[in-house]
Amino acid sequence: MSQLFAIDGPSGSGKSTTAKLLARRLGLGYLDTGAMYRAATTEYLRQHPDGASQEVVAQLVDDAELTCETSPDGPRFAINGRDVTDEIREPRISAAVSEV
Repeated sequence: MSQLFAIDGPSGSGKSTTAKLLARRLGLGYLDTGAMYRAATTEYLRQHPDGASQEVVAQLVDDAELTCETSPDGPRFAINGRDVTDEIREPRISAAVSEV
């Protein structure tokens, strides 16, 4: 049986650090769902730099192929075959992720 744990809390409260430590200690994978939102935002900004309707955003996310590597020591993210691991941490993504 698979073991799944979810850690929730406000930004900057140590969720990621705690989750990575727990995953390492228990030999589990680590899935950063916040990074998944950031990957979608990266693709949205690439395809629609001038903005788009909510319907267009929803379709983009629905059609996207998101790949997540779950190593707590080096999670990686790709969307539609493009590695966005580093790009998702850029300030322009941080500024847009909540809106998208």
